[in-house]
Amino acid sequence: MRTLAQYLDHGGNYDGTAESLTIHRSTLRYRSTRLNLHVATRAWRLRPHAAPFHVP
Repeated sequence: MRTLAQYLDHGGNYDGTAESLTIHRSTLRYRSTRLNLHVATRAWRLRPHAAPFHVP
């Protein structure tokens, strides 16, 4: 949550966010990718059982 809060506070700027968290920019990118995958799998699990998962 701290990473996400910092990212939003820095307007989506990776360099500023990474600096504020005292982590490398690559680490932030990894966390971002992992969060996106986590949210996507949660959304997939919450969809109605018979509903297809549409990817445009």
